[in-house]
Amino acid sequence: FIQEIALCLDVETFPQSEIIQAEGEYCEKMYIVQRGLVGGKGRVFNTGKVFGEILAGTGVNTYTARSLTYTDVYTLTRTNLEKICTNFPVMMQRLRNMGLRQASKAAILNFTNSWR
Repeated sequence: FIQEIALCLDVETFPQSEIIQAEGEYCEKMYIVQRGLVGGKGRVFNTGKVFGEILAGTGVNTYTARSLTYTDVYTLTRTNLEKICTNFPVMMQRLRNMGLRQASKAAILNFTNSWR
């Protein structure tokens, strides 16, 4: 499974202050920071950190991610992930469960924050 994922990764480069993903847009990619810093979701993502909501139920970005420095990221598209998962049904179910947990957590946090 991991080898299949690695073979599908592409590299993208972003200059400082460029928006990588915008809140409210449909998310087509998952990002893994290779080099640099990315700000989003109230935190900083550095080397090895993952962001992107392709596993979430709605598939819509819930935050804007912006490069804080010159940044290289690996990307995995939703299409490639779905294609790989057809060969690994157990992993597909695990990933869906993870996505549902992420979406539920985000919804609870948003609801909680709206009452403050």
